[in-house]
Amino acid sequence: GDILSQQNVDIAEEDDAASLYEKLMEIGKQQVRQFTKALIDGTYTRRPQDSSHTNIWRKRGHKDGIIDWRMPARGIYNLVRALTHPYVGASFLYNGEEKKVWKAAVVAEETAMKNIEPGRILKLSSDGLDVQCGMGIVRLLVWDGFPAKEGEYLL
Repeated sequence: GDILSQQNVDIAEEDDAASLYEKLMEIGKQQVRQFTKALIDGTYTRRPQDSSHTNIWRKRGHKDGIIDWRMPARGIYNLVRALTHPYVGASFLYNGEEKKVWKAAVVAEETAMKNIEPGRILKLSSDGLDVQCGMGIVRLLVWDGFPAKEGEYLL
């Protein structure tokens, strides 16, 4: 259908699903107030959508939230922040059990150590759990608890 109200939203590098939702709610409130006034006054305008800029995407499924450690660290970071609370969380298998990741950070975009398989735990510290990715290293900051050890693999 036609566009009646539209506004750009800046997504910051540190934004996640929850913070973006809050931004959208604030903008939505402003739009409702402006649009309601325009409806009452009869001053609203309709703008046809440009179908060359639209797409159709299937509904997200469980497999879409599984972390593939072969991905670049930045891709895993973005997956985690997109699926964090209030959503279902990104996940991986640990000893056959699904574990959720709620917050992550990119430690390195490039991999300094060669010949280390993606998914290997490189470091476990009070800062988090550093995991080798296909390219780079991601640090899990908030995840479902499990007794991980350096050198183990996450699937």
